[in-house]
Amino acid sequence: MRIHTQLDQSVVVSTNHHPVISTLEQHPASQIFDIAIQRMAEHSIELDVTLKDTQLSHNPALSSLLGCVIDCGVRTIPAEHAGSYDISEYELSFINPWRGEPLLLRGSIEMEKEHLAVFICELLLPNGLCVAQAQGTLLTAF
Repeated sequence: MRIHTQLDQSVVVSTNHHPVISTLEQHPASQIFDIAIQRMAEHSIELDVTLKDTQLSHNPALSSLLGCVIDCGVRTIPAEHAGSYDISEYELSFINPWRGEPLLLRGSIEMEKEHLAVFICELLLPNGLCVAQAQGTLLTAF
């Protein structure tokens, strides 16, 4: 068992064939958001997340999209095993209102053991204010 709590040194991603980039491009969140890697290390990732259509910021159900962003983010966290993760369960807490501003997603795997992992994820406004936090369990895809 490994326990991870901080972002390790950065990794430069220079190819479009990298599995993280493929996940970002293929995830349904990429239809609604521009998602770019800011920093990536084993067991953690930081993503810049921006709405593609600013008209969506007027939708009263806007915060319902944040679960999709979190799903995308945690699926991209680089891990030790060769497979990919599926979310088994997670709890999402809305901390502050979100009106469509750009977000920073910070996700990390806190514990990884055999076919499961525990993750934490937070979505932050540019000023550092937390909009939402999530924690949950991931299972490896068999």
